[in-house]
Amino acid sequence: VYELGLPSLKTALCHSRDSISLAVSSELEKNERVVVKPSFSRFASKTFILKKGDPLPNEVEPNTIYPWIVQEAAHGPEYCSYSVAYKGKLLAHSVYSHEFTAGKGAGICFENQVVPEIEAWVSKFVEKIGYT
Repeated sequence: VYELGLPSLKTALCHSRDSISLAVSSELEKNERVVVKPSFSRFASKTFILKKGDPLPNEVEPNTIYPWIVQEAAHGPEYCSYSVAYKGKLLAHSVYSHEFTAGKGAGICFENQVVPEIEAWVSKFVEKIGYT
């Protein structure tokens, strides 16, 4: 995403527990929290937010087929977005917040939000990679 000129959170792709441990330690030297999660997941499944001194949960089991990421923790309100795109053109876009969840991340009550910065970011991303 950096190569596309779009802002994003610092993220490390990890294929072993050792690489995750190193990335977590490095990130926690600069920030109070770090996010550890599978690189492919939904609804915050197996997402962990760690602070200094927290052990790496046993569920964190990355490998070459199913890598995990260590990511800088974002601050501020939490939003979700859903978009439809065809050949690099954004056709539909919605941003929403959720007050209630089933577990960590599956929203069950939604409220439409207008956040032009998110739509602009998604539109640029879709355009630059020709996403469908």
